[in-house]
Amino acid sequence: MRAKVKLRDKIKQLPDDRPGIVVLTPAVENVVLFVSDIRQLAAGLAEVAEEGPKLLRAVIFHTFDDGKNESWSVDLGPHTLTRLIRSDGMAERSLTVRNTACKHAPRWRPASTPI
Repeated sequence: MRAKVKLRDKIKQLPDDRPGIVVLTPAVENVVLFVSDIRQLAAGLAEVAEEGPKLLRAVIFHTFDDGKNESWSVDLGPHTLTRLIRSDGMAERSLTVRNTACKHAPRWRPASTPI
């Protein structure tokens, strides 16, 4: 998967002294967020993210126009899939992958877990 290769390359560029966020900007014709199994994509990117303990989150997104005006967000374990309608009417679908192995972040717990 090309996104995994790009993420590995970007992780190498992160500073060691603070958490980093990588935004993967797909090519215009890239439809990975539409044709992939999102849970499988999140798991694959999370696997790569865990190789880089300084990476806090990775985000991959795609902007499109489908004529719908609904925004939503779905939790996929520690990851989040979001569809947001921007002020220009375009829709942006993004997958945010949280690196649960990041050395700079508190440990992730499901929302139902008491603190």
